[in-house]
Amino acid sequence: MNYLIVFLCAFVTSSIHAKEGPTADAALPPASSSQLIYVPLNKIKDHSPLIIGETHGTQEVLLFLTKLIKSEQRPAESTAVLLELPADLNPLIELYLKGESAQDALVRHPFWHRKVQDGRSSQAIVDFLESVKVARDNGAVVEVYGYDRKRDGSQRPSQQGLERENIMVNNVSAYLKANKADTTFIVTGRVHAKKNFVYVGDIPSLANQLSDVHRVTSVNMVANKGSYWACFAHPVKTFDCGVKEIQTKSELAAQYLQGEGVYLFPKASSDFDGELYFERVQFSPPVITSQQQ
Repeated sequence: MNYLIVFLCAFVTSSIHAKEGPTADAALPPASSSQLIYVPLNKIKDHSPLIIGETHGTQEVLLFLTKLIKSEQRPAESTAVLLELPADLNPLIELYLKGESAQDALVRHPFWHRKVQDGRSSQAIVDFLESVKVARDNGAVVEVYGYDRKRDGSQRPSQQGLERENIMVNNVSAYLKANKADTTFIVTGRVHAKKNFVYVGDIPSLANQLSDVHRVTSVNMVANKGSYWACFAHPVKTFDCGVKEIQTKSELAAQYLQGEGVYLFPKASSDFDGELYFERVQFSPPVITSQQQ
């Protein structure tokens, strides 16, 4: 009976996530190659646009991008960071980055007040925006753009399910066509970042559709140990929200000879072109704690 409950929870969680539910990709899978090719910070632009399939509710991906933006190896280079945030949040983000509005104004948007929160509205997002603001004040050329469906009620309810994937694809494609940053990062959930994934209903994933038009590189975030904050479907509670621990993989670090960073597979993979490795990841809770938590 217990096994049946676990199976049903996993099935429900997967289905909700595909329909834009407040779930996160639960597991941080192990590396899939023993001969990974390290990409130095100053060479990452050669693989742009770089799609990062992350586990939402962690800090490390955005801290890694902050490090890269501030890197002395990238003088005068422009960076674009596309986040899984609603597109109608972009005007507020730009006002905040220009120093023309406070953080309170930014987080008044409905996105931060959803009934059940997940890692897409985590404290790590706001901390990253603050880091970008400081970097821009110091002369860095950085743009942040939200490409998810709007939350202001302007899009029909029929545009909320699996069609959400197409909305994200259209927004990202429009941005890539109109903007030519030296390095572009597209941060998204792991499922959206799979280049060979197709949802039920024959809707290809974000990375799948983008790779048909753009020369993109997709990497999967992996970690040796740590935690993340997520919400999962639960057989009793509405959602099981909180800090989740990942299973420690003591043998994982041996494959990453240069430590944390971007690695590419020596041979093509159907889902990802490589991995973004971290020794440890740290959870990041929602900016505004959900009542459901």
